[in-house]
Amino acid sequence: MKIIRASSPDEAVLVWLQAELKSRRFQNDLQKSLDKYGLSSQIITNPDLSDKSENGLRLKILKDYRDWFEDNIYAFDLKLVELEVDDIKALRYIDYSYWNELSDDTRLVGVAAKNVERGKVVFDVSNAHFFDIAKAVEAGTQFAPIVVLEREQGLEIAEGHARATGYLLADSSSEQLQAIVGSPIS
Repeated sequence: MKIIRASSPDEAVLVWLQAELKSRRFQNDLQKSLDKYGLSSQIITNPDLSDKSENGLRLKILKDYRDWFEDNIYAFDLKLVELEVDDIKALRYIDYSYWNELSDDTRLVGVAAKNVERGKVVFDVSNAHFFDIAKAVEAGTQFAPIVVLEREQGLEIAEGHARATGYLLADSSSEQLQAIVGSPIS
């Protein structure tokens, strides 16, 4: 893992929303939250991280449609990093039935990626999106950084589960994945 620079909770929330604005799975829920508060997607696509009001609105939007996200992102020291392949393999998924099953209850991205390569399908959910991400990585597509938080068991993905898995399926294993990694402030 190579540290690029310091990051911030506001940047972590922003990259989370930027990724989900492009996500087939989450973009509708995100758009509903934007509509609920009378906001346009410009608060995500044309952000001003120096604007405290905007930052507060983005956090409010995230917590509105991702009501399971209970962490106080401000309780973490955040850094923008580049993850090597071995770093990605060691990342853990959140404790969620789909990711648990895909990773043989290890919650390790590396195990899940191998299972996807072998054709394991969980809950009748197609693996095509993982391979789409892998192809995009191979084509040089730049994705928003994933968001990873340090836990007792290791580094756990808060946002970017599919992207991390797709990166491991890409043929160009030299590609590095950017992440905003948070360590608890003591």
